[in-house]
Amino acid sequence: MHWWEDWHRYGESIGWETASFEVPSLGFLPGLVYKDYFMVGLDEEMAFDPHIFHVWWERMGKPWVIWSDQWEQSTRVVQSKMRHIVGESIRIPGRLCSWQGISPEEYRSFLVQNHVFGFARAPHRYGLYLPEFYRRLVPGDLWPKKGPLLVSVSGFSAGAWWERPTGRSFSMEWIRFASLPFIHVVGGWQKMLHHTALVHQPGDIMSYSDRGWQGGQPGLAGLGFQCEEILPYLRFRWDTGRGRRVLDENGNYFNVGTEKWIKYFPPLSSF
Repeated sequence: MHWWEDWHRYGESIGWETASFEVPSLGFLPGLVYKDYFMVGLDEEMAFDPHIFHVWWERMGKPWVIWSDQWEQSTRVVQSKMRHIVGESIRIPGRLCSWQGISPEEYRSFLVQNHVFGFARAPHRYGLYLPEFYRRLVPGDLWPKKGPLLVSVSGFSAGAWWERPTGRSFSMEWIRFASLPFIHVVGGWQKMLHHTALVHQPGDIMSYSDRGWQGGQPGLAGLGFQCEEILPYLRFRWDTGRGRRVLDENGNYFNVGTEKWIKYFPPLSSF
């Protein structure tokens, strides 16, 4: 069975409709549609001219781009996002969770399992924990042992001083954010950002967003971030041994670019 048949079958089971999209130089690509959302699938057989594809992608309203390696190696992460769009996520109020630092091992393990792009190093690592009192809110398979449940993690850089339009600013990067599959922590992003800003007191926090995975990032915009730059597409080659794309400046596969987002914080009062 081709990967996209499995993807289509899952989408149909939760309310998505199958579709195909005609792309210049590529022909017809598999897709899924739900109300105003739509997704297009790509794999190792679909090397393309990035400029032609990007023009089509922009014209079509920036659809969610799913690569076969994402579906095959991060299935539950993709399924979780698909369920979130149709309104089937388990909603947990962020106010019920406690914010605290987590170990490098906890951080790595969580991202490997629950982030579509996997692990990325970060010196500042934080988690949101749901107290065991609220175990009834979460399916048992997601809460296998006693004690509070780690529902979300974030990773931030050490920070550095940069020249900004407003002057020199201590800037941190928000490197990763991930939640358990099929769970939406309502206000989780805001809580992570708020506590991290209180502890480190940066002048700004910036983050990068893959345009194909979640371009026009509504979550970051809702937190007061501004999209300051759209970076060029990245090149990949297909590693047949691992069945996935890997970064390669000479590769013939491309993403649709990266967005750079930044949030400025007002200066601390001197009083």
